[in-house]
Amino acid sequence: MATKDCFEIFRKVPGGRPLCMDTRATIEAAIACAHEAASTHAGDYFIFDRQNQKFIDASPAPAERPNTRVLVADDHESVRKGVRQVLSAHARVEVVGEASNGKEAIEETRKLRPDLIIMDWSMPELDGLTAAQMIKKFSPGTAIVIFSVHTSDLFTNLAKSLGLEGFVTKGSSNQTLLCAIDAVLHDQTYFPG
Repeated sequence: MATKDCFEIFRKVPGGRPLCMDTRATIEAAIACAHEAASTHAGDYFIFDRQNQKFIDASPAPAERPNTRVLVADDHESVRKGVRQVLSAHARVEVVGEASNGKEAIEETRKLRPDLIIMDWSMPELDGLTAAQMIKKFSPGTAIVIFSVHTSDLFTNLAKSLGLEGFVTKGSSNQTLLCAIDAVLHDQTYFPG
């Protein structure tokens, strides 16, 4: 005889212990719960069937997962196009807008509500770091990865101390930028040492 709420829904946490999100009485209800959670909080989910002592993958199929909406902010059009091209290789990312300065980045964030901003540090009218701080005040859930020519640890540490989600130097490989985005998609930060 099945026990009440014998299906536990877990969210995978890279580098950490899985997080128990909820429990349900049926496998169908548990899968629906996992898919609903994934629609608002991207990540990988699994279910533990207590009665049969087995794990069941509950991650939605890639087509069911929502795309991460990205805004690219850089004062050089060629850099914005390059970032767009790199991001086109990522199945779960959709570039929804661009900005050529910090002021535009703020305006576009208010209008488009992106999930992630790839932000240049040095831009006219308003620098990326100041724009990032302002965006975090009205949209704290928007992840921001600084994409900069600056390579000093001072810049990386400053971005980290301000609660931003990542820092990638422009001289890095395309794979590095994709790794930073994957980290953010899994609720991690990306500050390489």
